[in-house]
Amino acid sequence: MLVQVKYSQQQKYVKLDEDEGRFDFMQFHEKVIERFCLPPDAKVIYKDATRTEVDAEIFSDLVGQCNVVLTVFSDQGEISKQLIEAVLRGKSGGEEVLQEYQTTETLTDAARRKMVNILVAHMIDNHGHRPTKAIREDYARGIVMLFPSLKDPYSKKGYEHFYDAASSTGYISWRLKTVQRKIRRGSALPPNSPIDVWTVNVERQLDGNACQEAMSLLNHTTDNSLIFQKMRETFQHRQKLVNDPGRSVDILSSFPRFLDTK
Repeated sequence: MLVQVKYSQQQKYVKLDEDEGRFDFMQFHEKVIERFCLPPDAKVIYKDATRTEVDAEIFSDLVGQCNVVLTVFSDQGEISKQLIEAVLRGKSGGEEVLQEYQTTETLTDAARRKMVNILVAHMIDNHGHRPTKAIREDYARGIVMLFPSLKDPYSKKGYEHFYDAASSTGYISWRLKTVQRKIRRGSALPPNSPIDVWTVNVERQLDGNACQEAMSLLNHTTDNSLIFQKMRETFQHRQKLVNDPGRSVDILSSFPRFLDTK
């Protein structure tokens, strides 16, 4: 069974398994959280086309009628805040940013840049290199909710310095443009240029946020010259994964280009 689900400006299908003619509401909820990259503990409600709330009691009977479209409603600001915190806690360097704010109730320019780099890498990984304005606003809103002292009291929404939808400016937009320029530069070689695939310069190896950003690029680009470049620059990181018994099984999921690049 496929159920159409809307959230913000996105619309996706959620696939459900049928068990003796019934559909499980919690299975549906967990898949919605996963499909729309919401925090695991996000508080949401679902409504049908008539704006009537859909709960666990009537969920199975309703979706069994087919052609049902459900809309996700939430406390948008709270979800955005939870998303930002979850990303920072799960990425290298993110805990340092959180700790600095907890200690000083603000962020230095260096910590702010680190935070934006981490969040943009996550954004690209989940939404591609050209995320929608709504997604960029979600991240900007979440930043000032998680770090209230970073809110601009003189702007309309308080987060325009991180992302202003009207002018497409702000720290998030500038970082995205930097990443996009790197992609264009990596695509500048002629298609038939000779490439030394196996040569690795150990002095130009990426680590930390730069390595995560390169891995995100690899998940979304089909340009061979860029793929080979980023694979060379992440060689040492990959070797650490290979030599770690607990993480070696993640090689193909972390570097999917192994599956489709000769």
